[in-house]
Amino acid sequence: MTDVEPQAPMSSLRLDVTLPCEARYLPMLRQLTVRTVDYLGYHESLRDEVVRAIELAVNGVFGAGGAYRDVEVQLGTSETDMLVRIRYLGASAGGAGPTPIEQLLSQADGDDSPITQLRRAMKAVVVGRESGDDAADYCELTKALPEDP
Repeated sequence: MTDVEPQAPMSSLRLDVTLPCEARYLPMLRQLTVRTVDYLGYHESLRDEVVRAIELAVNGVFGAGGAYRDVEVQLGTSETDMLVRIRYLGASAGGAGPTPIEQLLSQADGDDSPITQLRRAMKAVVVGRESGDDAADYCELTKALPEDP
């Protein structure tokens, strides 16, 4: 089977990757995302939408002087959904108010903010801050798995 042949949707998947927040790692994250979404069986237009959503969720995080040191991306599936959990590591636990990722995702990007675009593309979007010693900011994205071909 070649990479261009349509594939049946995959089930029971879980991939975890942690990357430094340096721009040189963005192509690696994009390739991982594209390949994973392809293996899950999404049509090309939906694949591009999901990949774009994940890129929006890390928009502004990769680069010099950002609030975060590393990004942990978990790609997985349930029986019905693709689940993406992005943890933004290394930011200081601020006080009350929006977290750095909430601020980044709320900044206008043309007509829409990234968070608005995420909510339009995905089934569910949750952004927040974990509590505890290993706390991190996070963004959870959910998208229904494609139907069997």
